[in-house]
Amino acid sequence: MTDMYIGNHARLPQIPDNMSLAQFMLDCQHELRPTLKEDLPCFVDTQTGSELTISQLRLRTYGLANALASDYGIGENDRVLLLSPNRIDYPQTVWAIHRLGAIVACSNPEFSADELCHQLRTADITFMIVHSTVLEVSLQAAGQCGLSDDRIVLLDKSPHGTVSNDRHHAFTVSSFKNLPDLIATGLNRPCSFKERTLRAGEGKSKVALLFWSSGTTGTPKVCNLPYSPSDLLCVVGIGEAKIIVNQAVAISHYGIIANIIQMALHRKIGKTSLFSPGDKVIGVLPFYHVAGFLITVCLELSPSVLYPNILTVIDTFCNVLLGEVSSVYNLSPLMPKT
Repeated sequence: MTDMYIGNHARLPQIPDNMSLAQFMLDCQHELRPTLKEDLPCFVDTQTGSELTISQLRLRTYGLANALASDYGIGENDRVLLLSPNRIDYPQTVWAIHRLGAIVACSNPEFSADELCHQLRTADITFMIVHSTVLEVSLQAAGQCGLSDDRIVLLDKSPHGTVSNDRHHAFTVSSFKNLPDLIATGLNRPCSFKERTLRAGEGKSKVALLFWSSGTTGTPKVCNLPYSPSDLLCVVGIGEAKIIVNQAVAISHYGIIANIIQMALHRKIGKTSLFSPGDKVIGVLPFYHVAGFLITVCLELSPSVLYPNILTVIDTFCNVLLGEVSSVYNLSPLMPKT
């Protein structure tokens, strides 16, 4: 592999090209990784007080992967749409799908049924994991595209209530399976899958994530392009390659891992690190956007590369600020409603 260099003539550490993003985030002992305490919270939900440690993340990721494989047959190169506002179960859902060799398409929970249907058809989606607040629009979009209602599960424990699909058939929200129950099921049955192992160099071509363009130049677009590290920097808005951002945002496992390592090293070389173990990072940037997922979930949480920060997932930004919960804020000029 060609060596890459950054400022001050520092050599970029090794970028693994034979592992999935899930393996890198949860299992890899990378040279930049500090000593990790298994009981240190990685995610905190400020609404409920729920916390997830790295050991819990590994366990829950396995349980969900096992249930998705045995109950729904999710496997190699299947495309799963994830439709939800920021929640602490979002990252483990992505990593469980990667454990199975499948591809995650992250989508905006504010989309209409027509916009969502376009994505289902374009990306050839075979399964949906959605938050209960967007279940009805998900059912309507799935119905338009011929995707069966039983190929939809909920990210959260569903409240009581009813929703309708595109044919005006009513469903009780609680009748849909949900991730907490699937995780429990997967942890209490024999393993039904063999985790995908990538060959040397395969991480550069195997697609991990599909992110959609903003739609400012027309219908949101996506296509399968395995990004090199320099390309990925353009995708997340570093540089001037706006054309790349508006046209395609399909990212390989190697591409996003490379960007995590590059950005981690950049923040530590020649200066005091911006972060310390135990710092709290506010989870405002939307996880369905490549910048939010890369910077907030993978980089600043990143137990495999930087340090086990706490990611605070919130709905009420001011409450967190007033309570001095977070010490790091990642904000964008224009924030979508989530």
